[in-house]
Amino acid sequence: MRVKVLWVTATAFLIAISSMFFAEAGQNAHVIEASGVLEEEKVTVSVPVELALIDIDQMGQSIQNSQLNQSSKASQFGQGNKSDRVKSPYDRSLIQRALGMVSTVEVSPGSLVRKGDALFVLDRNMAQANLKKAQAQYDLISAQIDSMGDKSSDLADKMGKLQSAEEELKSKRAQAQRLFSANYSQGQAKISQLEENLASVQASLKQAESGLLAAQAAEAQARKLLKEAEALPDSNPKKAEQVQQANAMINQSIQKQETLKGAINQLVAAKSRLEQGISKAKYGLESGRRIFNANLKKIDAALDKLSNGQQNLKDGIKTISKKAQALKSRKDQAEINLKVAKKVLDATVVRAKSSGRVKGLKIAVGSVVYPGQNVMTITQDDRLKLCIYIPLANASYVKRGKSVDVMVDAEPGKVFKGKVVEVDERAVFAPSNITTRELELVRVVKVTVEVINEDGILKDGMPADARIY
Repeated sequence: MRVKVLWVTATAFLIAISSMFFAEAGQNAHVIEASGVLEEEKVTVSVPVELALIDIDQMGQSIQNSQLNQSSKASQFGQGNKSDRVKSPYDRSLIQRALGMVSTVEVSPGSLVRKGDALFVLDRNMAQANLKKAQAQYDLISAQIDSMGDKSSDLADKMGKLQSAEEELKSKRAQAQRLFSANYSQGQAKISQLEENLASVQASLKQAESGLLAAQAAEAQARKLLKEAEALPDSNPKKAEQVQQANAMINQSIQKQETLKGAINQLVAAKSRLEQGISKAKYGLESGRRIFNANLKKIDAALDKLSNGQQNLKDGIKTISKKAQALKSRKDQAEINLKVAKKVLDATVVRAKSSGRVKGLKIAVGSVVYPGQNVMTITQDDRLKLCIYIPLANASYVKRGKSVDVMVDAEPGKVFKGKVVEVDERAVFAPSNITTRELELVRVVKVTVEVINEDGILKDGMPADARIY
């Protein structure tokens, strides 16, 4: 059969490779053929490892103490003898056997099960005793913590008040800082704006003063022209016109000077006001900063006093705090032990993690098993898996969800439907166990196909041919 599988696989590889290089008339280039071996999806059922979480020595000591207590009670009523009251070592192997004893098997070979169905049950006595012990320990520590109610409540109240006072004071300090920062930034922005306005006024004043000088120079030039015009002989026909033009220029210069002098006066007054405003704003900003720093020192002094009081309080309640913390740690550990004990008890009922058919059953009622031991297999024979290898050149045509026709020699002419469920992203060399020596150097991609097992015809290990569309 293995020779046939190798031959079929090699033939499929030759067909697939040849189809890469030769295109025959009427042939569909996207149809890929390959061969492989059908496999059932198998889920191994093992004994829960949680059983190993039970402390054998603690359970043995608990059993031994229980036996001693019963012996002591019997002696009080004159029953038993001295030898009965002698402390004897427990049998550790018997406890281990009790933990792994199968009490019920709910399935048989070939049984169909659904996910969540009970498969088998282990003896629950030891797990129940373990849970009872863990619950008792947890309840005891919880009762001890409850008995410290008044002290714990007083501790919480004092710490709560202290923390509230500290948080409130810190909140006030932060609020004062935010308010000061906002006001200080606003003051600085105001000073910056005043300084910008002052710079603008100074620039305008400089421009106006330059304009006044220019107007005065124009007046002097006009008066020179007037003097020259008046010196012309009366017989000169242009004398009157030049005199008139010079007088107009003089009047225009004088008028412009008057306007500029008024503007200069206004700018000088504005400059003075701005300089006073800047000086006042800077003084106010600095005064506010000094007041803020003084108040901040008061708050910091109060925080220091509160910190000293907190340290004194911690020193005074140190003993109570240590006891409470020790009990808290013990309770946390007891809670963990209780959860573990519940988990162990739940693990004594082993349930199916998937649906399928039971095979390879290795246990019966009374069997002694150990944690992690494989006891049966659940197979899904309604859908089988077929792993095939295709040349790398054809990998681009194969996608998840692609339809696949599967044929087997056991049912000639019948086509079983399947689909591609996985395509490896990494190419490898063709495995030597599925091809010929000539094809071992061909780069291939592994493709996994899920095949529907109609009427249960397909079997695990059966050779099969696949055609991917």
